Amino acid sequence: MREIFVKIWTKRIFILKLNRHILDLSCFGDYPMKIEVLDATALSMINHVIADATAVWPLPERLKRLALPVLRYVSADFDGFEFAGMRNDHELLGVAAWGECGLHLGPAGQRGALLHGLYVAGAHQRSGIGRALLGHVATQAGRRGAVGLLVKAQRVSVDFFEKAGLQALQQANYPHCFWFDLAEEQFGDVVRSA
Repeated sequence: MREIFVKIWTKRIFILKLNRHILDLSCFGDYPMKIEVLDATALSMINHVIADATAVWPLPERLKRLALPVLRYVSADFDGFEFAGMRNDHELLGVAAWGECGLHLGPAGQRGALLHGLYVAGAHQRSGIGRALLGHVATQAGRRGAVGLLVKAQRVSVDFFEKAGLQALQQANYPHCFWFDLAEEQFGDVVRSA
């Protein structure tokens, strides 16, 4: 079992233990957390995290209200996306949705997976949960042969992906695109220096 040490922004330190379905996070701080694969039975919890995450976006309330129905997932989304969530003992704190490898183009025509959504509940933002979920998705995509991870980010999350060290892409079809080069194994270095 491979262990990766992650220094979290709040100065807590976690150990990520990679295994087949669950990424256990043994916390040296307040509470234990784990990353697990989510199925359609978790749909209401996933959408609750999305609503909570978007509630703190620095946007007018009307715009947040109009955007929320588009950002929510439906049961059919489980046919095309995989979902991973970070939870503590009693609640889902963050969720990531990602798509199949090889369908999405990065720099120089490289094919990779797509990070479709990454949301962390408002009270838990800036605690390292987003980075841990990003690392989990990158690990899973890399194991399935993806050379990179394409991110089509909302404007409010551009700063997160820039700080995580992802490469900004200029794409005509989407204003805020990033590429996570899995071949360079950049994420491990970025996490350890966060």
